This record gives sequence, C-alpha cells and structure tokens, in this order.
Amino acid sequence: MRYLLFLFSLLVTPALGQTPVVHPLSMSVSSIDMTVVLHDDAGKPIADQYVQTSDDPSCSKCGSLTLGHAVAHALFAAFPDEKDLSGEQKWARGVLAEQIKNEPKAQLSSAQIVVIKALVGKLYNGVIVTQIFKLLDPNATPPALLPVK
Repeated sequence: MRYLLFLFSLLVTPALGQTPVVHPLSMSVSSIDMTVVLHDDAGKPIADQYVQTSDDPSCSKCGSLTLGHAVAHALFAAFPDEKDLSGEQKWARGVLAEQIKNEPKAQLSSAQIVVIKALVGKLYNGVIVTQIFKLLDPNATPPALLPVK
C-alpha cells in the first residue's frame, strides 16, 4: 500500500506543478557516472556557463558541462515556483549535489532520480534534458508528445 501511495504521489505532484516530495525509503539504487561530458546537438562538448567569470565573457576558459555539474546546478537552483521550499529541503538538495557532482560511481535511488529529473526539466533545454534523462534512466522511454498550445 505504501508503494502505491508513493507511485500515486509521483504521478499527481508533477501535474500540480510541484516538485515531488520523496519518502526516505527509496526503491532501487543505480550507479551513475557523473563525470560524463554533455554535448550540444552538433556533438561538441557544452561549456559549463555556470562557472563563467566576468573576465571570460566568451566562456573560453569554462570547463565542459558534466552530468554531475548539470545535476548539481539543478539541485542548487532557486526556482520561482518553489519560493516556499523549506531550508531543510534546500539543505538536502545541496548535500546531494555536493556528494555526486564529481562522482564516477554515484549511487542514486530511484526516488532521488525522480526529484533530479523534475529539477533538470525545469532548468535546461531539450538537448541537455534528453542526455541527462538517458544517462539517469537508460531504460526509460519518453512520453507521448502533447499538442502544441
């Protein structure tokens, strides 16, 4: 029964425009290489623009954006629809980001992956989201396309 409630909350919460709250009892755990470099649609490594400095406006000195750094940026981000996010949840996200951002064998539960995917989906464009979702959950299939409004 607890499992069914968990699944129901994952289905309903995103539909309400909220980030899912995940119970600490996680399901399965996956080992994921967070050092994988992400690429643009032409196959070139994407620069990590979050580390860009004022003395490098073209980001020529920026390192490549890795899966771990992209996920960390999403976990650290302050989203407009999460103005009331508790300090406890910000802390939990920050600790997870610090633990996994450079980890070649990051251990993530399915519950953590659900939260990460929701946040990544808010922060990045389709090119980056597609790569991240495939790396986090290689067996997942994309949903059906919705009509354009």
